Amino acid sequence: LLFCVLQYKREKRIDTLFINIGFFAIPLFAALLTSQVVLTTAKSKQDSIGTYGTVTERLGSISYAGDGRWPIWVNSIDYIKANPFKGCGYGNWKIASIPYSKTWVNDFTVPIHSHNDFLELSAEIGIQGGIAYLALFVCLLLYTSKVWFSNCEPENKLVAAFSLMAIGGYFVDACLNFPLERPIMQIFFALFAAIVTNAFIGAGAGKSNKFRSLIIPPKIYLPVVGCLLIPTVYFTFSGYRSMVAQMIILPDLKSQTHTLSFREVNDLFPTFPNLTTKGQPIDAIKGSYYYYEKKYDSAFILLDKGITANPYSMYPEFMKANVFFDLNKPDSACYYAGKAFYARPRTKAYYQNYLNFCSSHNDSSAIRKAFEEFTRHRNEPDAWHLYLAALFSSKNADKPSILSIADSAVKLFPHDTVLLQNRAEIQRSLQQFNTVNNANNPVITGTASTAELLSSAITAFNKGEYNSAAILFTELSRKSPSEYILLENTGICYFNLKNYPEAITWFDKVLRLGKASDGKTEFFKAKCMLILGKKEEGCRLLQLARLKQYTESEAFILQYCK
Repeated sequence: LLFCVLQYKREKRIDTLFINIGFFAIPLFAALLTSQVVLTTAKSKQDSIGTYGTVTERLGSISYAGDGRWPIWVNSIDYIKANPFKGCGYGNWKIASIPYSKTWVNDFTVPIHSHNDFLELSAEIGIQGGIAYLALFVCLLLYTSKVWFSNCEPENKLVAAFSLMAIGGYFVDACLNFPLERPIMQIFFALFAAIVTNAFIGAGAGKSNKFRSLIIPPKIYLPVVGCLLIPTVYFTFSGYRSMVAQMIILPDLKSQTHTLSFREVNDLFPTFPNLTTKGQPIDAIKGSYYYYEKKYDSAFILLDKGITANPYSMYPEFMKANVFFDLNKPDSACYYAGKAFYARPRTKAYYQNYLNFCSSHNDSSAIRKAFEEFTRHRNEPDAWHLYLAALFSSKNADKPSILSIADSAVKLFPHDTVLLQNRAEIQRSLQQFNTVNNANNPVITGTASTAELLSSAITAFNKGEYNSAAILFTELSRKSPSEYILLENTGICYFNLKNYPEAITWFDKVLRLGKASDGKTEFFKAKCMLILGKKEEGCRLLQLARLKQYTESEAFILQYCK
């Protein structure tokens, strides 16, 4: 629009002004309207809800406050101030960002990008890198201005001007997102940068031959560039192979099924790169499969390599804690579990792991300290539920005081059924304890409390003792038949024991209750069906899991149902 106004000031023709504005406004309006209609229709027909919907929904999803762009930008600036010239290395922001974001990012989420390419480059390769990148845009602006004020043909000026506008669109994207990571955006940028540069050379060619000396003959240029591209082809293809492997392995790891063997995992991953797209060390992932195969020495070697690859992930420390616990070294288990938790105190898996080990070590003081740290960042029902279970399982905990803690939890979250049930079980257990003491009987009779059973079941499951965990979860589900998670966990135990018909029985119980809404039950039942050769039923259940936005289902649909 500004360009149209400038043209009007030069030509003083109102009819040309409206025609030019029409050439701009009508296609833009048609494009916005068409895309809105098409995307709305596509969204209504797709099986699952994607990350983005229509144009207006995407614009509405861009946030700056809270956990949006603003804290990421602040973290990036803080890192640049601390490392102005050295940087963390190209592509390593997903590692360096973890210590800065640990107090506001939940679980295993990592700010992979700064959502500003200028800040990200400055953080990765120093301020000089960010300035050089910004200078590239300044250079193209100067080229265009030189063309505009030269005596070249008007068509050449128009080509340069509109190419600069396109680069301006890329510049805005670079200020809000990360187009450097998107090949299609790089092709777009290279094309229009080349057009501007070509226009600049053409504009100067009439006055002097100095620009022609900048042109490298194609006979030299093409072979040289071709040779330089060979290494990038190798690295790009290795990255692609790694991402394909991640699509297969990460869902298996996240769902805790571990149906793959170490050999299969090792064969799927190439030697490069050594991190996943989320910054998780690939050696640590391989080490976790050694852990589940009870090959602890080999697991330690790979987990230590994972720490070297990304010292801030804490996943290797998390897994080392499990290894030490299996080796009956509770002190070491608590040390590494605590190290992982306090380095990333908003990660629920690290919190739960640490509480379990502290409980088995009867360290109620460490349990309380971890609870205070976690709730300082995430004061939610699960935090209290895990805290109560850990305290009640600890032998040296003050049992009567646990009831008052449960009262506080219920007061904060009066509608949480699990906390209400925990409080009732704690009160019942204390009443049994008092009755026995009054009878001068040193032995406490009666069945174990739900909190104790749940803690034991989780511990057994984490240790890979699925048979024991299945028995405990079965007892828990008998006590609380309406709690679908207990039924689901029982089914997962039998799944891991490869007793697929029994697992399906428990998953059917969950589905009959109709309470589960995350698609996890459908996903695991689908895996059972696929293993039993019932592909049609398995694929149908995977589609249902995808409809409920269970993310792991997508990879299995691509693998088995296409």
